[in-house]
Amino acid sequence: MSEIGINPAVSSLVDGGSVAATKNSQLGQDDFLRLLVAQMENQDPTKPMDNFQFLSQIAQFGMVDGIQNLESSFGSVAESVTQSQLLQASSLIGRDVLAPGNISTLTSGEGVAGLVDTDGAVENLVVEIRSGTGLLVKTLNLGSTNGGAIGFEWDGNEASGEPAADGNYFVHARGLINGESRDLPLQTLGRVDSIMVDQLARVSVNLTNGETLDLAAVRQIQ
Repeated sequence: MSEIGINPAVSSLVDGGSVAATKNSQLGQDDFLRLLVAQMENQDPTKPMDNFQFLSQIAQFGMVDGIQNLESSFGSVAESVTQSQLLQASSLIGRDVLAPGNISTLTSGEGVAGLVDTDGAVENLVVEIRSGTGLLVKTLNLGSTNGGAIGFEWDGNEASGEPAADGNYFVHARGLINGESRDLPLQTLGRVDSIMVDQLARVSVNLTNGETLDLAAVRQIQ
């Protein structure tokens, strides 16, 4: 809370001198009102309190009190937002979310899916699925596009047609833009395993593939 100076002439008149007249004294609302009344009751009749000084003290106290109330209001809003985020995040446990990333987990009976983000025309768009050791497992040919989010899905079978082993796989997208091969950003589906909150009240989700994402990074829930 901001500091309000105490008039030394009246410091001994408040609470039997319990309020010290020091430069670093801090006043609450009750202290300030008692001091103000004491100043008015004990002012020298031949040298009355300067009106400007009186109004300045009132304005200063009003500003400090207003800041204190504002801080309290912001604290309540922040707490409410955090609780809302926690409630939202807890409902995601066990569900699949779409978020930026290139790691997907293959589980028996389930495929791997995601989106490739393209800002404009792309030719020969392909998505490569690689094992944890970097071995190419499958290539998905998506053709050409004029731009936008292009969906892809891998059924979990290798190029030979045999089912791939369960586990994490790296997904990589690339295509020709103006005749030049470029890597493209993508989003993949991941299953939420748990949630956590850090010391700054930021909510994150932990995926089964080992990645941790800010709650705000989640683009879609399935």
